[in-house]
Amino acid sequence: MEIPAKRSRVHPFLAVLLAETVILQIAQLPLVFSFDFFAFSDTGANLVLQYLLSLGYKPTIDFFYPYGLLPLLVGNLWFRILGATPTAVQIFMVVCGFVIAWALSELVRTLQIGLVGKVLAVVALGYAINPAYPNLAHAMEAAIIATALSRQASGHLGTALSLAIAAIFVKPALGYVYSGVLVAQIVFENMRTRSGMRALAISFAPAVITAACLVTLEAAAYGPSLLPRTLLPISGMANYRTMHYGFFFGIGRNFWRPPGARFTYYLGTSAGFFLAGTAFLMVSGLAYVFAFLRSDVDGLYHRRIGILLTCGILELAFVTIIFGNAWSWYVCAYPLVFGIVAAADLDRISKVAVALFCLVALLGYKTLGHATLDAWLTQVRTSDTRDLWASPAETAEWQTAVGESRLHRPAVIVSANGAAGLMFPEFDKPVGAFLFPAAVPDVELHRTRSQILAANTVVLPLAMYSYIPPWCFDEILKTDFETIRKGQYFEVLRRKVQNRP
Repeated sequence: MEIPAKRSRVHPFLAVLLAETVILQIAQLPLVFSFDFFAFSDTGANLVLQYLLSLGYKPTIDFFYPYGLLPLLVGNLWFRILGATPTAVQIFMVVCGFVIAWALSELVRTLQIGLVGKVLAVVALGYAINPAYPNLAHAMEAAIIATALSRQASGHLGTALSLAIAAIFVKPALGYVYSGVLVAQIVFENMRTRSGMRALAISFAPAVITAACLVTLEAAAYGPSLLPRTLLPISGMANYRTMHYGFFFGIGRNFWRPPGARFTYYLGTSAGFFLAGTAFLMVSGLAYVFAFLRSDVDGLYHRRIGILLTCGILELAFVTIIFGNAWSWYVCAYPLVFGIVAAADLDRISKVAVALFCLVALLGYKTLGHATLDAWLTQVRTSDTRDLWASPAETAEWQTAVGESRLHRPAVIVSANGAAGLMFPEFDKPVGAFLFPAAVPDVELHRTRSQILAANTVVLPLAMYSYIPPWCFDEILKTDFETIRKGQYFEVLRRKVQNRP
């Protein structure tokens, strides 16, 4: 009697995507463990946020915070287990990357995507997964919505809607758009199949339960007054306006129309894949929308078109409403990949188009490849930068700045965000999280100003200081301090003798 072979728990295609996720992470170690990212930028803010919460400060009231409360809750538990370190932040990013890779493999499996689509999924995984999202909220949103897309592809619309609702509690942006799309599709499917009100209620039940549980959890943790502040994108939108973000009319234009760009720019960067892919989803969506509305369409074919339309709508919303600066494309490139992969087997034209996207995606890695290789060749890890990667020149300047701060304390770092104040005992601990022009609470601004007024030494990371609104601190720095050292990366200021307390 022949004994049937055990079915592998890990599908071979999933194993390929997971292995590729690990390879992408290792290949970009000097970039993801960048000293600048953790010390003076958004990535380090993940650690600062937990520090401020430990002091009893409340987000949106005591410090500016543009995301949902769920990442703070998850982050608190995560850092309690692994410690509040850059390594813990990066492990979180890897886990979210694994979830996105799994979701993509599930979409390929349930939609029965053929060879061309699978090849694109492998080739374009580097676009769908970002090894280092700026904030835990970005990584969580991507992982949750990617999982929801895989559930939608398998026909579980109610589960997909519950995940889309959860995404709103992570980051009040794309989750709203996706929830609206799923609500419309659930109602449409109910009318198409004439399933009745009971079936409709069953479809919506998981989302209602998810929303109720998350509201209760966040209200218990932070108080009910914070829910409206974090479930509505009011502060984020205000910050976008002040920072002149936007794809068409803001500084995001530098992504698709940088000064002096030639045709080769679109073939050697991610811009070519992103722009061509978005256009493909828009055109394909219009071409297949009527087929989606027909009642006699095959179930598998119908689900493929559904994912194509959904991803097209998500990308359209991202480009027209949510797009920030020139680097923000990578926080929402995964729907692009999911949508193009879903279109691979719709017809012969789509299959040819997807095959061409494999080439476009490969060409788009050119700039990233050069940046990665350059980082490996020019960046170093030393104890002076807490084993994070920086150039020898920046490391030398930082050593000097830290030495000056050690001799003339108290010392502070003035940067838009970042965790240098937590990482180096020579500096005062941070008293704010995101010092951006709009929606910064007065109490947060007052704490920062008071810290500077009490300092003897101020260190400015020159590239990052430009993000801080001049009206905040420039007057104090010009009046009370004088520059004693200024290099390519840092400026060190000392309090003037006549202004010392």
